Amino acid sequence: MRQHLRQSSEQSRSSEQRADRDPMRFGWHGLALAWLAAFAVPCRVPAQQGAFKGEVKDSATWTPLSGLKVYLLNDHQQRVGSTLTDARGLFVVPHPTAGIFQLQFDRPGMKSVFGPVDTVSADSVISRLYSATFVANPLGEYQVDEPARELPGVQGPPRYPRSLERASLKGSVKVSFVVDTTGHVDMKSVKLIRSSDIAFYKAVMDALPHIMYIPARFRGQKTPQRVEQTFDFKPPLGR
Repeated sequence: MRQHLRQSSEQSRSSEQRADRDPMRFGWHGLALAWLAAFAVPCRVPAQQGAFKGEVKDSATWTPLSGLKVYLLNDHQQRVGSTLTDARGLFVVPHPTAGIFQLQFDRPGMKSVFGPVDTVSADSVISRLYSATFVANPLGEYQVDEPARELPGVQGPPRYPRSLERASLKGSVKVSFVVDTTGHVDMKSVKLIRSSDIAFYKAVMDALPHIMYIPARFRGQKTPQRVEQTFDFKPPLGR
């Protein structure tokens, strides 16, 4: 489900009309949305031009969130404008016409968060203070700039199961999991894709907490990444 921003302040012009929010259509049902005290924010946009503007802060630390991608969505959820928050967490994105709009805030490797839905006139300027909580949404291998890779020499491959040594079976296990920004496997994220024997899968699960990775990078920053990896098993020599 979409996570929504908590926001304070009302529109800065009396010409704005608030839209009725449909919880089923826009995903507001069951999400926490706190309204803070309204306050006036000076508008720095050309006369007769409508815009959404505001300040975005982390809901836990109350520090400005810089470098966030801000998208303006129309009532068909199409992007009709975009900008970035500056070092103080401030942004301005014009809206081209009157209509129904919503803001989407993106941070690399995180799930998008969304502002409220507004119905505005062509010259309406809406100013708000947003507090946002971002939750990890790991990128895939082809979405990052530098994929995560196993750190050599830290931990060997999973051990061949002793229960299968007498049978001398070959096998393989393919799993997917998230490598976090510290290079560890998030064990809660592990998903089995295929395994030739349950004993091989158990050996992989025993080994994963001890395998270290070089974290993925996106736009110069470490980011969680979902990895798919195959582990092959061969019986010990002399068996």
